[in-house]
Amino acid sequence: MGMDKITSTLVTDHLSVLASFSTAFGAHTGIATLPLVWYGTEEQKQRYLPSSARASGWAAIACLKPPPAPTP
Repeated sequence: MGMDKITSTLVTDHLSVLASFSTAFGAHTGIATLPLVWYGTEEQKQRYLPSSARASGWAAIACLKPPPAPTP
């Protein structure tokens, strides 16, 4: 995100007093946006990050796990 650790800590500290907002903000950045920044292709970043930054779009993530092994 381009912030040093001290700045990031100060921003997080100020947001933490706003419980509902900080929960939504944390989910938006940590679950939806950062994986796209870290692992997305350039095409995905160009398509989805601008609307995410403007808060004019929706983001979601799907978590899948393998089916359980059959029991003998």
